[in-house]
Amino acid sequence: MFDFYVEFAIDRGTPGLMSRPDASRSAQLGDTPGGGSIFTALQDQLGLTLETTVGPDDLIVIDHVERPSGNQ
Repeated sequence: MFDFYVEFAIDRGTPGLMSRPDASRSAQLGDTPGGGSIFTALQDQLGLTLETTVGPDDLIVIDHVERPSGNQ
């Protein structure tokens, strides 16, 4: 397990954080100390870079479901 702390500005890239009930008034859009976006913060503070890629995706599609019939 890892435990780390990252400071970043709440913006359109982190919409789920804007509606949290425990978010303080100072954590409004762009007011968070640490300044940059989550993407910049991850790179500058943790040395991580997020890259968009396309790859294979395992997918199961259930087209139809029926209850099993009794043994006959």
